[in-house]
Amino acid sequence: MSEAAESAPSLEQVVPDAEELSAATASDGCLSEQMTADAGGAVCATYGGGASNVTEMPEIDLPQTGAASTVAAMPATETTVNQDELILAQEQKIADDIKASIQMVGPKTDLGPLQREFANDIVYSTKVDQLQTRYSYMRRTRPDGNCFLRGFIFAYLEHCISHMEELLRFKKYIADSKEELFKLGFPKFTTEDFYDMFMDVLSDLEKNSSLERVESIMNDPGTSDYLVVYLRLLISAHLQKNADFFTFFIEGGRTVEEFCKQEVEPMYRECDHLHIVSLTAALSVAVCVLYMDRGDSKTAAAHHFPEDATQPVIYLLYRPGHYDVLYKAEEAPAATATEQQET
Repeated sequence: MSEAAESAPSLEQVVPDAEELSAATASDGCLSEQMTADAGGAVCATYGGGASNVTEMPEIDLPQTGAASTVAAMPATETTVNQDELILAQEQKIADDIKASIQMVGPKTDLGPLQREFANDIVYSTKVDQLQTRYSYMRRTRPDGNCFLRGFIFAYLEHCISHMEELLRFKKYIADSKEELFKLGFPKFTTEDFYDMFMDVLSDLEKNSSLERVESIMNDPGTSDYLVVYLRLLISAHLQKNADFFTFFIEGGRTVEEFCKQEVEPMYRECDHLHIVSLTAALSVAVCVLYMDRGDSKTAAAHHFPEDATQPVIYLLYRPGHYDVLYKAEEAPAATATEQQET
């Protein structure tokens, strides 16, 4: 990495980790999009953030003796604070368990684990069976609200290392993007840190274009999260530059800028259709997302971004609240040395 990247503040200084989250909830196997950084974190302060709407637990009638009488005697505000602390502690445990047990981007596996996961669900198991006729492998991503972006950039870098002209095109786009972000008012100090890391990664892959290197980069928190943050800024920039078009798709009476600050720029916010449309348009990268839901179809519906894309370079599997990386049967990459030993 360059001296600029080495001198950059650590990720803990600019992007809060799971220990600093102010709220996290489990949703369809994925941490909820309400999982946001503490207001003291630099990214939250700079790029926006959100606060969890914690529902007050109902009061419980307890006998007025012993410890129960002490609880009853406590002021209402103090009781509420204690309840909130219990809720946050439980949510923190969920975040810690996910962080400890699931890699940011996992190893390549066949679809067997997915089939076993839905063995008792006829709707999903039927769709998994159909998936296996066209897709042979997948990579799981950590369900922390960043799964789409992490899966996207992993799959794209994996594509780029075997298509060097695409890597160079992508590097030029990133090189030109910094000034565009400055023009839109993004703060220079923090934006430049994320930019420098991104450029260092691309320069590194020019010299060491191996799958093992991509896996290492994407599972290093200090690097992987920097890449995710910068992708969020690129999405925000594209939305704001095309605000006249995107404003019609934003609900709640919010402006495009408000939407970006609340739903795009903060870490751990889940990506929806607008995020995908914006990112693929900004980078000129074709993506196919296979949507696996409870619809009547026996197959997972394929959605192409952009809509007229005929040759996607990235395939992602969507289940409610979560994205994983998919590989078409004829495009599955060779196993890494580690994976060969495991098999």
